[in-house]
Parts: sequence; C-alpha cells; structure tokens
Amino acid sequence: MREIFTLLFILPLTIHSQEKIDITCFTLGFVDDYLGRDFVISEKENPKTIDHIHKDEELIIKYLDSLIKVDNLSKNTIENIDFKYFKDSITLNCGNCDEFYFLNSKKLALKINNFYYLKPTEIQEVNNPKPEQLTYFAYLNEKKIKTENQRKSFLYGAFLRYGNIENGAYTITLANSVSKFDVLKKILKKIKCKIIKTTENVDLIPNSQIIYFNTKNNEIISTLNKLLVKN
Repeated sequence: MREIFTLLFILPLTIHSQEKIDITCFTLGFVDDYLGRDFVISEKENPKTIDHIHKDEELIIKYLDSLIKVDNLSKNTIENIDFKYFKDSITLNCGNCDEFYFLNSKKLALKINNFYYLKPTEIQEVNNPKPEQLTYFAYLNEKKIKTENQRKSFLYGAFLRYGNIENGAYTITLANSVSKFDVLKKILKKIKCKIIKTTENVDLIPNSQIIYFNTKNNEIISTLNKLLVKN
C-alpha cells in the first residue's frame, strides 16, 4: 500500500518538479506502437483517444493520470489537459473488451498526433471507403522531439510502460514496434546514454525488440529508478 501511494502521489510530484516533465512527450513515449499508430483521416483533426491499455497495467495508467494532474496544477491555465480513462463495457460482440481501458483527451491526443507523419495504407476494397475515411499508418517523426527535456520525457514515458532493469542494465522491451524502437535508439544517443546492445527476434509472435542501455547522468538514473517502483 505504501509503494502504491508513493507511485501515485509522491513520485509524480517529485519527478515533475525535478525534471520539468514535458507531458506531451512523456505520453508520446508511453503510448503503444504495436503495429503502428493509425488514423482515419476524417478523425485526424478532431482526435480523442490516446491509447488503450490492458487492466493488468491499471497502476501505470493511474500514474500517468497523477502526473497530468500535477502538471495541470503547476500551470493552472486553459492549457490544462482533460484526461480520462475508462473501461470499454459497451462494445457489442466483444469477448474481452471490458479488460481494456481507453485513455481519452482531446487536447493531448491532438498534441501527440502532431509528432507523427502519415502514410496511406492499402484501400480495403471490401468496405470501399470514401477518401476521407481511409485509414493511414502514422510514424513517429523523431526530428520533432527537439529539446533535451522533450527527449528525456519521451524516454521516461517509454520506460514507465516498457522498462525494467536486467543484470545492471536498463531495458526497454517493445513488441511489433513500427517506429518507436528506432526513435528510442536515436534519442538515447542524443542524451548521451550508452546503448549496450539491441535485440530483435522476428521469429517470435509478436516480434520482440529490446534495448539495453546505461547512463552516467545521475538525473536520468534517479528518475529511471523511481519509475521502477511499478515493478
């Protein structure tokens, strides 16, 4: 109980104050990249959903929620983020939909989507969609993550959800990543973290991608270790 209290209330406050977390880039690192991020073009300018996440990871959703509330309090402006998470309990003919939370925020979703560029997918002839209803794959544009603070925040968001420590090295484990795996490698180098090795196993289903890294930056070490409380 004490660890849960620390994760949900104390750590978001201390990490935000020490690191000046960029919430948009933190969430950008947090969201799933499994088989890419897709958009229906008609929804691109009016997005709502950030991600969906399994109920087993409810604790880290609450952490993100707490971090956003801390950020809202620190700004206290109209830029405050309207973040909500809820279980999908109304979708029909879906055996396990109620096992997932949907993360919604119009402001944050729009900001996040600006970090992607779109490539059209193949037209599904069976559905014969109208041009404005075509689905597009979205790929992270690493060049838009420009500042040191944005890069660290991106790393922290990814580490909260996918990170661990193994044999003295920090690890981030992804599955079927379309662009986050490559972006993380570039960002780690730019913030002077040492990539020990990377592995990709295309024989597994889903494909796994792991980055092993270390750093001499005490600030980064301190934050990564705090984020390990979830384990």
